[in-house]
Amino acid sequence: MLANENNLGKFSEEIQIQTKSFIYKIPVQGYVLTNQEYEKSEAENYQRFGKRLLSNAKIYIKEVKSIISIIN
Repeated sequence: MLANENNLGKFSEEIQIQTKSFIYKIPVQGYVLTNQEYEKSEAENYQRFGKRLLSNAKIYIKEVKSIISIIN
């Protein structure tokens, strides 16, 4: 999904995973950024901490997608 004016900003959702005997509820919160905001944030993080903090977010997204595909 590409960021556009309709989906930018903070979001808060809840993922539910249901097993035979229990329902797991996982809160998820985050921000949808434009490419320019992402690059600006990464540059600020690099200046401040000496590393790119958000670059690992792509890895986590892939992991979440693989978990969801296993569940479905």
